[in-house]
Amino acid sequence: MHQQEQGIPSAVVRAVQLFVTALAPHLAEGDLRFGGGAALQARWHHRRSTDAVLFCDPQTYATAVRTSGEAMERALRDVSATTAGEETFVDQIATYTRIGGVEVTILPAATLVHPSGSGKFVPGTAVETLTGAEILAGKLVHRLTGAGIAEPRDIYDLAMAQEHDPAALHQAAAALSANQRKEVAVMIELLPLNWADSSRDARC
Repeated sequence: MHQQEQGIPSAVVRAVQLFVTALAPHLAEGDLRFGGGAALQARWHHRRSTDAVLFCDPQTYATAVRTSGEAMERALRDVSATTAGEETFVDQIATYTRIGGVEVTILPAATLVHPSGSGKFVPGTAVETLTGAEILAGKLVHRLTGAGIAEPRDIYDLAMAQEHDPAALHQAAAALSANQRKEVAVMIELLPLNWADSSRDARC
């Protein structure tokens, strides 16, 4: 029996359950990982987060979209809060929908740190949650460097990691190159003065 990740909001859990069930004929639950701010919130209780972000190996995701993309989109529309599909899409970049007011996304992403996976799962599913180091590394690499778009909530999560899980933050930072570390430092300097106040109620 899987060990459950405690503290994930019930609405998020239910949305993930419906989401992975709808996609099961095309993409196995075990190929998805749960991360993002909702996973950190479940462990740290440092802010509100009501979105579900799932990650998938890029090759596995690309194969599923290539062979079953249209069927995946139809299945999600059947269980989502949308009717015409404007807020539901499946493409090579991401999968997105809303279920019961919860935004659910799949992003293709390679593993940045090892070991991968926390050994805990979203209740009622075979979706393993990411480790803190994996989540923080993703925020550093994909949000704060390169062409990523950083949100104050990402900086807030990284700042709170110093208090709640400094070992994970250290492991995540080790995944960065020297140039990426410089980019992160510049990004932090450009933050507005009230960035922390605007981050506590962020939803991602």
